[in-house]
Amino acid sequence: MRRCRNRQSTWTSAMASVEEHYDRLLADVYSWMYGGWDAALARYTEFFAARGIAPRQSGRVVDLGAGCGFQAIPLARLKFQVTAIDLDRKLLAELEVHAGGERIETVCADLVEFRRHVREPLELVVCMVDTLLHLDSKDVVERLFTDVFASLEPSG
Repeated sequence: MRRCRNRQSTWTSAMASVEEHYDRLLADVYSWMYGGWDAALARYTEFFAARGIAPRQSGRVVDLGAGCGFQAIPLARLKFQVTAIDLDRKLLAELEVHAGGERIETVCADLVEFRRHVREPLELVVCMVDTLLHLDSKDVVERLFTDVFASLEPSG
């Protein structure tokens, strides 16, 4: 029987950190957790299509917590100008591989600081699945929402 006495648990206070948790555990299996790359991409492609989401103004969009691109790639295929922000380099590298010819700017950074990386007004901001649950507090979430609202174009 194998024992791992000297290894730090991934479930220490606040999972060590979100960044460490993804880097050590989730990044390598993220697509699989969502039913595989193709299934997840199809699901989000349909999600945006069913809601009639398409560029109507500048077409600038930021995907906060973009991960491996399940939302960023369908948005780019809809002709949005996508900036994908995530803390995990492995997931962003996977996004870049799957993006093919789609032009998606990837930024490895904390999503709550997105305004440092995206300065122009945005038509759309997405932050999907359980991303908000990884933020430290309700105050951080409220501050993020305030920044998102302030970054939107009129009617964005």
